[in-house]
Amino acid sequence: MPDPRPNERSATVNNGYQDGPSAASWHPFLADRAAVETQEFGEPQPSTIAEGIGMANSPELPKPRPLHELEDVHDYLDDVRLRPSMYVRGRSILHLQSILYGYSLACEIHGVPAVKDFDQCGPFSEWLWPRLGMRQSSLGWEVEIERAAEAAGIQPLDMFFDLLDEFRARRDDEAQEAPR
Repeated sequence: MPDPRPNERSATVNNGYQDGPSAASWHPFLADRAAVETQEFGEPQPSTIAEGIGMANSPELPKPRPLHELEDVHDYLDDVRLRPSMYVRGRSILHLQSILYGYSLACEIHGVPAVKDFDQCGPFSEWLWPRLGMRQSSLGWEVEIERAAEAAGIQPLDMFFDLLDEFRARRDDEAQEAPR
């Protein structure tokens, strides 16, 4: 199969950006798809990446909220759950913990009250140790969840969100039972 990419890149300048050839002219999959659409329909039909990879009939993914709509770190984690790969490099729980530490640190620096649930000795850790059958760990909740997930054969980030749901449910139950 000949290389579908042009030998010379014809670029024009438009508002300071270069416009090169369309993706269909240099990407083999898109070039083949454009050729098929041209044969079937006469003109290339607009297509989306979702259609190109067989997801045309998939329901639309929920969209994360704009940052100004988030009230605390738990709102942010709800958005991370929707699209973890968008927020957390490699779906790594260690990267997530770094993000949460950065959030806590930024709040402290700027004098903003922060939810301290995910600090090293915060409420999540204190709840987690007995849940995982441990007294405590100096390695941090992220390492212990990663170990437990590996032993269970599941993704650490998935286990984190399952544990987070349990933690929130318990916290909410305790808040409702507290005397008013």
